[in-house]
Amino acid sequence: MAQLYRAHSLLLRSDLALPWPAACGRGRAQVRVRLLRGPGAALLSPAHRCVAESEPHSSPSELELWRGPGDVVLNYQGVAAYRLVPDEQLIEVAPESDACASLLAEHLLDTPLALMLLWRGLLPVHASAVAHKGEALVFVAPAGTGKSTLAAACVCHGAALLADDVTVLAPGERGSLVRACQPVLRLSERALGELRLGERCQVLRSRPGEKVLVLVSRPELDACQLPLRALYFLSRARDGAARGQGDLSLAECVARLSAGMFAFTALPPAERGPFLRATAAVVASTPCVPLELPRGFSATLDLAADLLSHGRGESCRAVPGGRSATDRPRGSWRRPAAGGAAELEH
Repeated sequence: MAQLYRAHSLLLRSDLALPWPAACGRGRAQVRVRLLRGPGAALLSPAHRCVAESEPHSSPSELELWRGPGDVVLNYQGVAAYRLVPDEQLIEVAPESDACASLLAEHLLDTPLALMLLWRGLLPVHASAVAHKGEALVFVAPAGTGKSTLAAACVCHGAALLADDVTVLAPGERGSLVRACQPVLRLSERALGELRLGERCQVLRSRPGEKVLVLVSRPELDACQLPLRALYFLSRARDGAARGQGDLSLAECVARLSAGMFAFTALPPAERGPFLRATAAVVASTPCVPLELPRGFSATLDLAADLLSHGRGESCRAVPGGRSATDRPRGSWRRPAAGGAAELEH
């Protein structure tokens, strides 16, 4: 029986069980997720063309992206195929016979939903986000850097979790907004124990060799969209400063990281270009600062407290070599006109 879920700011009616409680009450689903029987190859027709083969950072499954007339098929080899029909706001899932249900759900919440968000005019970014004093702090980093751990540390100091791994930005004329998503974190068992989230979380899934999936309690937010205070580009201290990303600007790093994570690089230029330009424009209009994560959970907790303790006009001591995240320009954000910004090459 199909259930209603909230995921990445969308209301889904899904045959596939997601690893958190169904949404309360009734509502009109924005996306329909239909579970099919039979092999994923049945979703492909002679009109489909394979446009990319890549290995996403988020899982060991090899991903193939096929384009057809009016749809896209994402084939995670050995797991499932996902057929996306944007005009119908439909996702069809054809799992392999031995596919793990939790893995099916995790793949659904990765590139398939990110593409649906992109087609709805939103900007999915590979990041975690927390809310504090009515504003959103967004932590951008490659997989495994520690953005979920830093977000959890902020929760320990009273911040509210907005999103983990996929953060949805809604560009607007007065600046970008961050949408509140399901407050679910993926943490290592050690991080969960060291940070002592305690009564703040409920374990949804715990399996040997996998990260623990926890539902974090969140106070009622004043709004489902919060203004973006700052983007922090994270790196580990041992890897050198996040600023050291070759010749790329931080804006380019954020755009390329998200595009690679969600397989947007496999899209045709007509669809990929607007995402890259819009992401770069959002980043350019927001303080985007490099932030080195310290070693140890105690130091991470101290860093989280330092980040949250600074109000507007104060220097952000936790951010080395970057602008203060509190000195945000107040000018209006404008989407660049066609040809107004150079497209990032991949």
